[in-house]
Amino acid sequence: MLAEALRAIYDLDTAVRLMKAPILLAFLATAQAAEPTGTLTLACNGTTTVTMHPNGPETEPISTRIVINFMTGKIDFPGVWWLPVKISVNNTTISFYGDNMDKPAEVDAIYGTIDRVTGKVEATHVNRVARTRMEYALTCKPQRMF
Repeated sequence: MLAEALRAIYDLDTAVRLMKAPILLAFLATAQAAEPTGTLTLACNGTTTVTMHPNGPETEPISTRIVINFMTGKIDFPGVWWLPVKISVNNTTISFYGDNMDKPAEVDAIYGTIDRVTGKVEATHVNRVARTRMEYALTCKPQRMF
């Protein structure tokens, strides 16, 4: 009887170990699938503030679209659609930064974050040639991801 009990425990332990591998693989596949890989289009409303303006800061309402291409590392943001960006993603935030410091005649930079939970976007676009700094405070909703 003791031998049968030990064999049952051994068989149960072996079965549990054999089940762990497929469960772990399924978990890893799910975790990898959560990373964005295509294009994300956001519809946004909020404000833009020009902070480097001769008359002082000027704030205006804005309704815009942001398109993030995770494959190419480009972001279509108001006025900076052509600027390549570095994109990093975690569970709650998409962060981006890009500049064209290699082109002194056009020196632009954009950086910001998108809260994946609330849809809040905070971003800054700096154009050193025009001496402007645009700060964006937006609330966005996903339109499509493909």
